[in-house]
Amino acid sequence: MDRPSLRAISPGVILALASWAPLHAQTAAAPTSTALDSLIAAEMAGAGIMGMAAAVLVDREVVWIQGYGFADPGRTRAFSPGTVMNVGSVAKPVTGVAVMQLVQAGSLDLLEDINRYLPFRVTNPHRPEDRITLWHLATHTSGITDRWEVYADAYHYGGDSPVPLGAFLEDHFVEGGKHHSDANFLDAAPGTLRESRRAESGS
Repeated sequence: MDRPSLRAISPGVILALASWAPLHAQTAAAPTSTALDSLIAAEMAGAGIMGMAAAVLVDREVVWIQGYGFADPGRTRAFSPGTVMNVGSVAKPVTGVAVMQLVQAGSLDLLEDINRYLPFRVTNPHRPEDRITLWHLATHTSGITDRWEVYADAYHYGGDSPVPLGAFLEDHFVEGGKHHSDANFLDAAPGTLRESRRAESGS
């Protein structure tokens, strides 16, 4: 499988696709995508994006799909709609929608302690009495922070990870786990500090 080198899709590309979808849906014959291709190529060049794929769905039907650029630094493999890529933060909106659907169904409570839903306990060693809620997780104010050296070692390409996500998280957050560390948490009360400001806080 392709191992892509990919940066975030620029807002210009997203806006172009959003504006093009209604036009495509309203015309009997599919309009030429030459202008769209040119715009995407220009946006990719400006943002330093090596390769990407995009699609437009109308009424749950794919009406357009296309790959652009390359899937490898050597520029030997074209980036196609079938190229496997690291989704990263692209998964956050999908996860958010799923969480809110469960909230609407009464299966989740955003203000409930996350330990009500987990098969293992997550406790901030700096503030063991503080509760971490789903709301804190969703707003990046839980006090849980990133250790990139751990994540870098955990990345797996070319198929499913050999370590299940649940096992990885338990190993990361439960005392005695291989990657458990006080450095996985900020010394800040939940709800008071966004994770992205950890460097400013000195943590």
